[in-house]
Amino acid sequence: MTSSARKSHATHLGLFLVGALTMAGCTAPSNANRGAQTPTPGEQTSSHPGSPSALNSGTPEPLPSQARDGSTLIPTHEILTCSALPPDRIRDILGEVADEIQPAQTAGTIDPAGVRRENCFYPLDSSGTTTHAVILEISTYPDRDSLEADKPLESPNGATEVSDLKGEARFSTNTLSQSRESSLTAVDGTTVRRLVLALPNTDRSLEGTEGLSSLKELAKAAGF
Repeated sequence: MTSSARKSHATHLGLFLVGALTMAGCTAPSNANRGAQTPTPGEQTSSHPGSPSALNSGTPEPLPSQARDGSTLIPTHEILTCSALPPDRIRDILGEVADEIQPAQTAGTIDPAGVRRENCFYPLDSSGTTTHAVILEISTYPDRDSLEADKPLESPNGATEVSDLKGEARFSTNTLSQSRESSLTAVDGTTVRRLVLALPNTDRSLEGTEGLSSLKELAKAAGF
């Protein structure tokens, strides 16, 4: 990932998640397909449900092993990110904001440079969109040089230093067309942990210091 791409990470994080979740067979529900179920570990699901082989033979096609950018997809059962932050804990911390939190969805890749990224997506309502969600991402780099080249603590809107977390941490906010994102990023050794709280622009709860306080509590629960 280039420096410019990292700077716009909050904007494009939803696109990464949707792409990875789709390739892994656990796509977040859309208006046209709500209620889709995440495959259980070891279950094979067709990556092209409407393909002739799937329809005619009744035999599911194997899951793809690579994403379009050449990254290797991590099997869902090998992604342990969500276990660090169960939905009930998010509800306890965020209160009413997370009353309708949905089951966690996971996705993970190892990119050609050797960076392992595990993502956990928690929709905060049944629409399953990234504009109303909690997103946890843990990236593990092969070395410190490759981590620093990505500049994970930089933000296009500036970032505020945060104390009381492992390593070096920054808090930033980003207003998009449909949502307001609060992001907490912490770098510890060659591991980058990022937690994003996305709320609709019409929802003015958890702004400013209140939002930071909630994110810090979530981050500590997730092992930041």
